[in-house]
Amino acid sequence: GGSGGAWGGQCVVLAFRSLRLVVDDFLEQLPREHLGACVACMANFGRQKSDVNVSLTAIGMLWSTVDFVATLTKARVASSKDPQTSKETSKGSGSDLAAQSAWAGMLDELGSLAVDPRPEVRNCAVNTLVAAVSANGPALTASQWQGCLEQVVLPLVRSVGSESRQAAARGDAAERLEV
Repeated sequence: GGSGGAWGGQCVVLAFRSLRLVVDDFLEQLPREHLGACVACMANFGRQKSDVNVSLTAIGMLWSTVDFVATLTKARVASSKDPQTSKETSKGSGSDLAAQSAWAGMLDELGSLAVDPRPEVRNCAVNTLVAAVSANGPALTASQWQGCLEQVVLPLVRSVGSESRQAAARGDAAERLEV
């Protein structure tokens, strides 16, 4: 009924506070192999329809996580240049794979949120995606760039074009995806 929607919205906000606590205060302690699940959880909060502020904040948290993963990657690269820590760094390749997987997941999730039907969510996701790639572009490997282009940017452009053409065919200006 009617109160179920309000209760659902309250639960979303309450659950989101827990995720926000983890991301804001405990992300560094989170085992690297759980970064991908954390990213997926943030994206799911971004997709929920109960509270647009939760969606926007979740996208902001994805940006924080992008920054965190970039910091991890920079630290790994710096320590790999140090002969004393290079042996330890090579042992951490599982962490590297987890961070790379989280990076790819974040870009994919931001690409998915960039075609959200809500304009404020869509615009926030596009801006965050562009900022994430711009800020971290120099640190991306050739294969990461290729993955970003093939799995996120080009499908996003195709999706936006398709949605825009469909909206134009319907004559529905309010539904057009303008990014």
